[in-house]
Amino acid sequence: MKGLCAAGEMACFFKHNKVRELLRYEYALQRMLKIPIEALCAYSVPTIVNTGNTEIIMPLVRAHGWAIFTGPGGNRLYKPENVEDLDIEKLLQIKI
Repeated sequence: MKGLCAAGEMACFFKHNKVRELLRYEYALQRMLKIPIEALCAYSVPTIVNTGNTEIIMPLVRAHGWAIFTGPGGNRLYKPENVEDLDIEKLLQIKI
């Protein structure tokens, strides 16, 4: 593969109450970067739940090209337009 590869763990946005900024960042990233890049954004569901931000899960899923979930219900790979709240709730055993 040619281009840039990057990975980032995103818990700091939740820990520092920067969730609005995170959503703006995620949605802007796809529009602004017109270079060959593969990026992996890692989100800790316990961090999201513990900071009271479960309502943000689906908008984050929709901001990405693919979503990989690992949880008590197993592992799943979703195309964002094919995933529903109930799929995520069942897989991660949380309430969105």
